[in-house]
Amino acid sequence: MSRIFLLTLLGALALPSMAQSNPSVSVSLGSFYPGGSASGRNSQTSFSYTPHLKGSTVLNLASVYLDTTRTKSVVGTGTTAVTTATAMEGLGLSWRANKLPVTQTGVYQIFGVGLYRRRVSNGTTETKGTSPGGKLGIGYQKNAIYVEADYSFIGRIKGTDPSGLGLRFGVRI
Repeated sequence: MSRIFLLTLLGALALPSMAQSNPSVSVSLGSFYPGGSASGRNSQTSFSYTPHLKGSTVLNLASVYLDTTRTKSVVGTGTTAVTTATAMEGLGLSWRANKLPVTQTGVYQIFGVGLYRRRVSNGTTETKGTSPGGKLGIGYQKNAIYVEADYSFIGRIKGTDPSGLGLRFGVRI
């Protein structure tokens, strides 16, 4: 796992710096599939907010990301029903290779490193934990609208591997 983080960080820092007109924020909505498969798994609603940093050359290429996922399921009925709620937040730095101005169309790559927190509650017990993580992905942008697919590599939290595939649709403003 530490090799993935190191490779992600080195790859992101090696990105070329180019003068571009960058948006100040990206907002997206989508689904997160724990286990990495979009079939046969319960998806979680995903929201991502990414304010873009200004400053040094490395910071101009970086964005802070906040990924959140939520899911709630009910098993049983009446007084025997058990509600399980899962929530996960990821906060970190991400970099986009081939960063495009909002007026252009094209493909770009995503690299990110961060810290992830996960909580699972079934009404009587709650399990929570924090772990380092990272993401690798690809996106397609047409003007300010974009679609992204990324895989989040997250360390085990309380014996569970929350890593998974994220698919989202968003806008850069």
